[in-house]
Amino acid sequence: MRTAIAGFFVLFLAAAPGMAGSWITGSFRTASGGLVQRGDTTVEVLLSAGEPLERRTISTGIAIGAIAGLTREQWTYRGSDGIYIVTIVGNEVQQVQVVPYR
Repeated sequence: MRTAIAGFFVLFLAAAPGMAGSWITGSFRTASGGLVQRGDTTVEVLLSAGEPLERRTISTGIAIGAIAGLTREQWTYRGSDGIYIVTIVGNEVQQVQVVPYR
């Protein structure tokens, strides 16, 4: 039992630097010199950065009576210093996460 717990902590400590390497930022510069930042609309992002490498729906907005939920998506872009994960809520950029190249 102790060996299993010790093994878990060794794996956790080995993975921790990789997890700590990403960060949240307010914007990123595209290869063409455009700027994607919090508050931009999806149209502005597409005009600045083009089509993403991947689009992933995190949650779908569901209308319940007069209350409408917002769809959450993550768009992935490749940058010079890493991968940018742009979180879009509704039609607006909420967050930009940078995952550096290793």
